[in-house]
Amino acid sequence: MEVSFYTRVTKKTGTITDIDLILNDIKSEKYKELITPVRLAITKEEKTSLKLQLPGFTGSGTFNGERTDKGIINHSGLIQLDIDNDLTAIENKN
Repeated sequence: MEVSFYTRVTKKTGTITDIDLILNDIKSEKYKELITPVRLAITKEEKTSLKLQLPGFTGSGTFNGERTDKGIINHSGLIQLDIDNDLTAIENKN
């Protein structure tokens, strides 16, 4: 399944790659040195600043620049959610 990969989450232009390659990189701890400081950050501002340096991908499909309905090339059939700040709400529902 193809998705768009971005060297930084703030980049507008990505490369089309197979999601399995990205998931294998994550499992292999390729990004561990980039992720660890985010996990250890104390303030929200510090976390946000560090996260902006991370690579990212669009699990929902491939895009040509704009990550909007207008920019989608192909939808993957997956839905991508960002729930960083919503974990407490999810935990309270259980």
